[in-house]
Amino acid sequence: MAAGVLIATAQFAFAADFSLKTKESKPPESVSIEIAGSLSSSVYEISKGDKTLYRFWFGKAIKLKAKPDTPGNGLDQFVQPSVLGVVEVLEEHRDYRDDELFENTFIIRYGIRPNDGNHLGTSDFRHFGVLVPAKKDTQLDGIDGYKPLVKASSFDTVSDHPVILSLRPVDGDAGSTPSLKEPAPDHHALRVKANGAVEGGEEQIPVVFDLVFEGFAEF
Repeated sequence: MAAGVLIATAQFAFAADFSLKTKESKPPESVSIEIAGSLSSSVYEISKGDKTLYRFWFGKAIKLKAKPDTPGNGLDQFVQPSVLGVVEVLEEHRDYRDDELFENTFIIRYGIRPNDGNHLGTSDFRHFGVLVPAKKDTQLDGIDGYKPLVKASSFDTVSDHPVILSLRPVDGDAGSTPSLKEPAPDHHALRVKANGAVEGGEEQIPVVFDLVFEGFAEF
């Protein structure tokens, strides 16, 4: 269980027995002090029935290349492979490739699907949260490119592929956040509003995106 006292502030019901609670809590102790200090204190807890599946923390100031034209288009301005947040996986699950996702605490870093001809038509969007075990990823700038990111994420996997969760932009009115959405058939997502910041700037820039926690691509 994450360290700190958990105080429920809101709860949202969802189809397929998923539910969402927002709380205030520190991230798990396996997260380094440096990365933990970059996170918001809000945690989003997703459950199905009486089982908690995930706890998500997001960064207080996600790195942006430039200010997006709308909050829902913020993913296009995310900086690869910067830290987006942390996820605590509390039940064995499957990632967006339908590969095994074991119980663990992971750093979520931003990754972009490569345009190398091998991934055409595999997913609707190029944006992903790439998961790296927290004990192997302890510095905000400890991973400095796409290849090191893939290597760090896939080091302990049976498939030798990175562990990924799909990220999707949000068109039009985002509605209330945080909330649970079905952005595509058989896809269940957490819609979150986080803050971003352009390097060297002080402005807090809202960004809204969907993080798919249930659903698969056609890899």
